[in-house]
Amino acid sequence: MNLRNFFLAAGIAAVAVPVWGQKAPEPYGLTPSARQVEWYNREMIAFFHFGINTFEEYVNEGDGRAPAAIFNPTALDCGQWMRTLQTAGIPSAIITAKHADGFCLWPSKYTDYGVKNSAWKNGKGDVVREFVDACEEYGIKAGIYLGPHDRHEHLSPLYTTEKYKQYYGHQLEELMGDYGKVWETWWDGAGADELTTPVYTHWYKIVREKQPDCVIFGTKNSYPFADVRWMGNESGKAGDPCWSTTDSVCVRDEWKNYEGLNEGVKGGDAYIPAETDVSIRPSWFYHAEEDSRVKSVKELWDIYCTSVGHNSVLLLNFPPDRRGLIHPTDSLHAALLKQGLDETFGNNLLAKAKVKATNGRGGKFR
Repeated sequence: MNLRNFFLAAGIAAVAVPVWGQKAPEPYGLTPSARQVEWYNREMIAFFHFGINTFEEYVNEGDGRAPAAIFNPTALDCGQWMRTLQTAGIPSAIITAKHADGFCLWPSKYTDYGVKNSAWKNGKGDVVREFVDACEEYGIKAGIYLGPHDRHEHLSPLYTTEKYKQYYGHQLEELMGDYGKVWETWWDGAGADELTTPVYTHWYKIVREKQPDCVIFGTKNSYPFADVRWMGNESGKAGDPCWSTTDSVCVRDEWKNYEGLNEGVKGGDAYIPAETDVSIRPSWFYHAEEDSRVKSVKELWDIYCTSVGHNSVLLLNFPPDRRGLIHPTDSLHAALLKQGLDETFGNNLLAKAKVKATNGRGGKFR
């Protein structure tokens, strides 16, 4: 039993075995939803940052001006991504369907800035479709990052927040309604300050209607709808302690409340556990010059211990290269991490343990 499971258990009312026909005691304090429990049990999730930034020279935050035609992976194989995850023991994955540059990895009906105007497959391809189909084939739970901030859309002279609310909502309906089961949607806070809570309310209703079991990663003004929170940095270090509860204001005003994100708030007003996002490389998108700077197995081990081991779920980024493949070094290091975890935690020392309590709840439960 690792530390993450210990803290999860601490956040849930103990399952009591009633004797003498007594009614079980009521849960105490805030408890997780079924969505949150499912998310906790994943332990690790893969992030795939892939898009038009991959085909620019050392760009991680595109400005929306790069021509769509440059997107042209030569050997895209989402099945190879999933095999990497299977070897690494990672049961879930999230793809950047649209990053802040606004380039869409699916043929959205609401913009020309995407794969349908790229050189790849003569504009007939759909990366999101290939991703979710590969997830289903390999038994991986699919998630989608649809970046709330869109620098390409901002370039339009017709841009207004209200029009963008509708535009993004249409795209969200496409992704939530046309691509099967979606287990997580990721609302990045970067660049999204102008998007008020009423805007997110419109989008939240779409997610809940189309994907009732989908976990929402929320930040800033999407805080009322957050199932999970950012933990305040991108270096893989959750707080110690890292409470599952926090105060809602910490999610809303994240830059002013780092401690409330990183460590949570004991007895806080909301049950919003932390997700720890970090890239296996220095950058979020692939750059060949970083092939020698992939995090070592020891570094990944330390990140696991300071994320999963601190009551968080680890979101580990694997950026596909310009071929559309995960680099073999990234895959190898993730597999070796899994080997180390199996060797260390494979034998559950509590599996046959007998637990005794000196004082049961109400004297009626054991």
